[in-house]
Amino acid sequence: RLLAYLFTHAGELCEKDVLIGHIWPDEKLEHGIRDDSLAQLVKRLRDKIETNTDSHTYIQTVRGRGFRFVQAET
Repeated sequence: RLLAYLFTHAGELCEKDVLIGHIWPDEKLEHGIRDDSLAQLVKRLRDKIETNTDSHTYIQTVRGRGFRFVQAET
């Protein structure tokens, strides 16, 4: 769900609360817990799709706001 949402909103800032609501629509999670859950999910996704683990090429963090998916140029 996370990758699909980020991909369809490529280049846009995806706010954390919007992502959480999309990924876990039926869950009522506490504020800190849901942020941690999203961070862990993003990390697992990065581990799968990033080729360089030292930099975040595809999923960029916008500190305090959310994430942005950047498609690779061909």
